[in-house]
Amino acid sequence: MVSDKIKALLSMRGKKYKELAGLFGISEQAMRNKFARGSFSADELIMIADFVECQLAFELDDTQKIFLTLADLRSPASERPASASPAATPAPTESPEQETKPEPTGAEQETKPEPTTPKKKRKVYAPLTPEAAAKIDLKRLPYDIKYQADIMNAFGMDALTRLMNQAREQATPNP
Repeated sequence: MVSDKIKALLSMRGKKYKELAGLFGISEQAMRNKFARGSFSADELIMIADFVECQLAFELDDTQKIFLTLADLRSPASERPASASPAATPAPTESPEQETKPEPTGAEQETKPEPTTPKKKRKVYAPLTPEAAAKIDLKRLPYDIKYQADIMNAFGMDALTRLMNQAREQATPNP
């Protein structure tokens, strides 16, 4: 679930629901309800990615990526919380050979600021070998966010997703 991945990211970055609720201008309980429902808009996901200092992207292959940044939010900058404005937190950039974005038209060129911060280097994760996978407690995995964060830090989000799917399959009784 998207909520599980956001919880893991918050845990990895040492962030709390209360801080995220403040970013959205809602109560902590309202934020917990949002997590329970898994109801996050694209704009909210972009803001969360910026909050936890991550990137949200569509990855076509190893060379083509389309990043979603604060500049892509639907609401004007004046309506966003101060911590979510592009001036407060510049969006990362990608080298032209790695990022594919359509050329902006006249109005878009004037309203979207160009990102100025260089892109952070991508972390290299350890491979999830069969031996390492065998050591992971699949019964504990879906319920322990800290455990998920530890696995994500060691093996990456793709490995965590595969393991979460395996854990769900094992937990689902076969008819």
